[in-house]
Amino acid sequence: MMFHRPPGSALIPSSLLALGLLLVSLTGCGIDAGFNPAPDERATSAVFRTELEWVPNARMVREDTMPRWQAGRFAFVRGSDQLLVFTHFTSLAEWDKRKETFANRRDHAMERLWIQIPEGTRLGDVLDAERLEARYMVGYDAGLISDGQFIEPWKATGSLVLLEDHPDRVVVHANLLIAPKRRPTWSVQGIFDVAKHAQGIHAKPLPPDVREAYLGTSVTQQAVQSTASASPVSHLDKYSPDQAADPTGSGASGRCTQER
Repeated sequence: MMFHRPPGSALIPSSLLALGLLLVSLTGCGIDAGFNPAPDERATSAVFRTELEWVPNARMVREDTMPRWQAGRFAFVRGSDQLLVFTHFTSLAEWDKRKETFANRRDHAMERLWIQIPEGTRLGDVLDAERLEARYMVGYDAGLISDGQFIEPWKATGSLVLLEDHPDRVVVHANLLIAPKRRPTWSVQGIFDVAKHAQGIHAKPLPPDVREAYLGTSVTQQAVQSTASASPVSHLDKYSPDQAADPTGSGASGRCTQER
């Protein structure tokens, strides 16, 4: 039998015809413009917050975590300095398909920025994070809540000022940008009322059965161990709220719990 093409008509290539049939079949299965798969929890449910704690009469040490992790993790022992620790949490939630919302939120990861305040620091002295880091008085470790924290590469910039010192708390002005190499950058800006905790909360004392990591695994430890007798900061520029630099330009207000 012969088929004749009417004048002015065009033949549809077989490839286009097959594509059209495929689209029709997928639409019938619900895969169309209105199809919305459940969002990925790690991409959309993450919430961040930062908590502060002050550990009096303490200094940083590097806890030996060999053979698990060569770089170790930070801890503290008694000393003549003070410690201010910023703990940055990432929490995740599960997607509830029935309610179409996130539920069962839990803390997933934790980062800690350790800043050792030198003995002799006076109210109003501006402590520069980079200068303290050069003296091995700033530390950073991070990891999953379920797996523990370990030292990772990082960079901290900005300033810190002690405004008030009371028996049970301190008031500090923090203006810091924390840039881990393997994790998202975060910042802390504002005036914070920070409670003193001799035994720490998220900052932990060195366990009695665990030794410090000495020189030979990192040059950091050599300097960290000597900071208890270090002299006060030499740059004594006085604090002024109007002059405090914002390293991120965000102008964020100070809160002990920060989310982004």
